[in-house]
Amino acid sequence: MKRNLITLLILLSGFTLAHGQIIALKAGPVVSRLDCHIPALHDTELNKGYTGVAAVAGIDYLIKKYFCLSTDLGYINSGGKGHTLVHNPEGDEDLTIKTNLHFITFNTLIHLQYKFGDFVEPFIGIGPRLDYLAGYHEDAEMLTQFEEKGELNKWLYGAVAAAGVHFDVHHWVLGFEYQYNWDMNELV
Repeated sequence: MKRNLITLLILLSGFTLAHGQIIALKAGPVVSRLDCHIPALHDTELNKGYTGVAAVAGIDYLIKKYFCLSTDLGYINSGGKGHTLVHNPEGDEDLTIKTNLHFITFNTLIHLQYKFGDFVEPFIGIGPRLDYLAGYHEDAEMLTQFEEKGELNKWLYGAVAAAGVHFDVHHWVLGFEYQYNWDMNELV
């Protein structure tokens, strides 16, 4: 399954480069949280929101009246944070701990769109995605212990859904886009 998904994404990217029509640069905030429980740290959970950043380059191609294909390659910084209680002789201390994840991401979406006049074009999209964990930084050694055991999965695959609007302004396309990523496998 994983090999077929990777092969499909590589073929689509090759096709994209041969038939690209619009080059897109996208950047913005990423809001994420980890669904993680750490019993060794007094039942700490990293379930609080974390704000990171995403930056991708993409190509929209096979642009038709009601749909197009869009392929993106870029960087996503996500993670999670939580609180833990540390016991020491001076008294208990509530600490915030964070885990920072750095992903290289690749996806291809089919956008369904409808243009209102010559200016406004709302769209929705869905497609497969593949992420590679290029690195991480953490306050508590949570992922490090899984990496040492060989249980850290650096390749994540899943689906991405998108919704947004594009505005055509004199040979430039400006827009807003919201994406939601579903993982079909787990980091650990």
